[in-house]
Amino acid sequence: MELLEEPLLALGVNLLAIALMAICLSQALRLRARVPGGLIKRKLDYLFLLVLFFAAGYLVPPFLGMVPDGMRPLLVSVFSVFGAVYVFISVKLLDDVIRALAE
Repeated sequence: MELLEEPLLALGVNLLAIALMAICLSQALRLRARVPGGLIKRKLDYLFLLVLFFAAGYLVPPFLGMVPDGMRPLLVSVFSVFGAVYVFISVKLLDDVIRALAE
């Protein structure tokens, strides 16, 4: 159990998450550049902004100890709400793509 409380382990996991998010951000940027205008492009733009928001959010955990205790629940709540928005837009985007392919 002491290993789970090791600060270096948490930092390593955070760095891995940041690296993976950087890869996701670059893939989203490439995908966004390949899609022509229209409804799907607009939704991809929203998704890209949310990926950018989450990429910035992944930089927060290493510094969470510096955030006042009373503000932490609000930060978690904000990221939860934007996560739900991200999932909603992703599902709608997939629905639009499937409809476009069915036509």
